[in-house]
Amino acid sequence: MNDVISPFCDLAACQTANPYEFNDFNDHTSREIATRSFTPRSFTAVACRAARRALQRTAAAAMGGAVVLAHGLMGWGGMVAKRLVPPWSYFFRIEAKFRAAGLRVLCPHVASGSPPEIRAAQLLDAINSWPERRESERVTVVAHSQGGLDARWAISKLDGAGIIRQLVTLSTPHRGTALCDEIAQPLLAAAPPLSRQLARFGLPSERTVRQLSREYMEREFNPNCVDCDDVVYRSFGGRRRMLREYWAPFVPTAAVLRRLEGGGDNDGLVSVASAKWGEFLGVEELDHIEQINFPLKLVNVNEPWGMWRRIIALCEAEGEAG
Repeated sequence: MNDVISPFCDLAACQTANPYEFNDFNDHTSREIATRSFTPRSFTAVACRAARRALQRTAAAAMGGAVVLAHGLMGWGGMVAKRLVPPWSYFFRIEAKFRAAGLRVLCPHVASGSPPEIRAAQLLDAINSWPERRESERVTVVAHSQGGLDARWAISKLDGAGIIRQLVTLSTPHRGTALCDEIAQPLLAAAPPLSRQLARFGLPSERTVRQLSREYMEREFNPNCVDCDDVVYRSFGGRRRMLREYWAPFVPTAAVLRRLEGGGDNDGLVSVASAKWGEFLGVEELDHIEQINFPLKLVNVNEPWGMWRRIIALCEAEGEAG
């Protein structure tokens, strides 16, 4: 009961001579109050939201494990209002599968076109401010593509091991992708004005693309981003068959990547060899966006649910262990 009452006490304490002095808040209530003028109606609305957050924290104690879905490059969080993103979640219909299994799930938004060190800090901030996460609870991060590098940076460089118990990566370029080395990075390096404009609009600049290259991953990222013994690392890879029955943008890039890297399976953007990290859980017959159940396919879509059932089972096991 105290958890429910305390937000109202905090709100009452905010009626001071200086309404901008909020040092003891750990949620969004202070920011809401500080940016608006109060009326009885608006005060009630803010108080109700604060109480709802407190109830979420209280209810979390009786629920299953906590899972964070980390999006990749050019991705977005859940159904985000007031942002130029598609009208569906990046992990399309996947969040609901976790909730149906009794798991708590967070799908935070981080800077879409930024390098891992920036996105990693935003990822940890989102986890720390998640109302449904219990105090001192360690979460499972399921990360697609660059999201896995964000999580690895957060664990190794930002003391995220105290927050993240398990990391499951899906086609993360742990050893880079030759598409960046041979095509994207040289193109942007030769056109600095273009790179600056891309960065201005939140799109991947030359700096971001360079940090996804095989050279950078081998020489800088992996030697300086060492795994933590207290975190479980698991991974999946994807494979794109040379099918032409439906709109599949990664059919040509899969052929190019295979040639650039001297053979081997890939999902159109990341090779299976690059995706392997920690305990490798296998190769799925899914291209890079089929893995997240991307909805804009026409026919003959490869369904990702077998892979996601395995991931949910891993999250349930870690939740019980915690």
